[in-house]
Amino acid sequence: MRKFKMTEKQEKSVTQAAQKLFACDAARLVNYAGPQYFLIIGNYRNTRNDIGQWYKNGEPIHFRYLAEAVVASGRTMKELLDEMKQHHKLGGRAPSKGKQ
Repeated sequence: MRKFKMTEKQEKSVTQAAQKLFACDAARLVNYAGPQYFLIIGNYRNTRNDIGQWYKNGEPIHFRYLAEAVVASGRTMKELLDEMKQHHKLGGRAPSKGKQ
């Protein structure tokens, strides 16, 4: 199968659609050496909301991070969009933002 190559405009269009569809803070497309694209979405979180998670010398450490999850993949633009819509239809969403 011939490798599918997205233009920057297409990538921006897909990531913006994903952010709107999943109500997430960030979306990105990843393409490793193979022919498949992966859509990764996420929400920004703060360790202040993750009780007991990060400590150094007995003191809590607080920082902001992006909790991400892969929600779709495809070898063509149609496959990617179809899988993205299917994930959303099944109730998929971005990782929780934690306590606000």
